[in-house]
Amino acid sequence: MEAAHTPDPMSKGMATKAADHNAIPLCTGHHNMHTGQAWSKIGLTRDGARAMAAEYWRLWKGDKGELA
Repeated sequence: MEAAHTPDPMSKGMATKAADHNAIPLCTGHHNMHTGQAWSKIGLTRDGARAMAAEYWRLWKGDKGELA
């Protein structure tokens, strides 16, 4: 499993990745496909990926960084 960071210009600076709450888990193969080609290669749009990340983190019961 790898974190696929969704596009969110509000949570990143130049040459940095988006915040982890803007990520969804993908297997290595799908992560490589989306990174090298586009979200559409794995059946998602940019907006769909953002919505999926929001729902994933809303349901996540683990540490959401509030302990840091």
